[in-house]
Order: sequence, then C-alpha cells, then structure tokens
Amino acid sequence: MKTFGLIVPKSKGRAFDGHVRELLSGNDDLARIIMPLLEAWRGIRMQAADLDRRLLAAARKSKATKLLMTIPGIGAVTAISYVAAIEDPGNFKTSRSVGAWLGLTTRRYQSGETD
Repeated sequence: MKTFGLIVPKSKGRAFDGHVRELLSGNDDLARIIMPLLEAWRGIRMQAADLDRRLLAAARKSKATKLLMTIPGIGAVTAISYVAAIEDPGNFKTSRSVGAWLGLTTRRYQSGETD
C-alpha cells in the first residue's frame, strides 16, 4: 500500500484492520487485492489466539507445568516444552545433567597444558 501512497499508521489487531479499511475506502481496485489478504490475516490472528488459549489450558492441567510457570519469565510455552523434552526428571542424576542434556552448558576442551 505504501507504493500507492497509502501509509497505514502503527497499530495492532482491530485498529490496524480499521486503518487499512479506511485507507482503502476510496480505492476499489486496490481494495480488491488487499481485502482478501486482510481477511486471511484476520483468520490467522484468530487461529493463533485460539491456539494460545488451548496451550494455556493444557499447561494449567499439568502439575509440573503449573509449578514451572510460577518461576518469573517461564510461561506456558516454555513450561510445556520443558516437560515434553525432559519427560521423567528421575532419568538425570543431578539438575546439571539436565542442562547438559539440553545443550545449555558449555563444553571444556582441553589439550595438553592448555585449558
């Protein structure tokens, strides 16, 4: 739209949708191209919101994910990903083993006297 001199103000969600519709109101040719894209974008936003709700509901059902989500900075996605990756914490001798298994710890390369 910028190519055609139509600048959409910075906005999110419905406000963006409204701005685009307002700018297109006088340009039927461009509207025929942009409106299907806008509708597809709206559908994707709705699907993403639905998936967000389902993910949060699933996270709230698990005792392990609820506990992880009490840690500041840990949300539903991180908690579910962690629980899915680790499965049984009993498989690891120490908590450091979990970090190493996930690839979160640095490796030490030693060669002769150089550390």
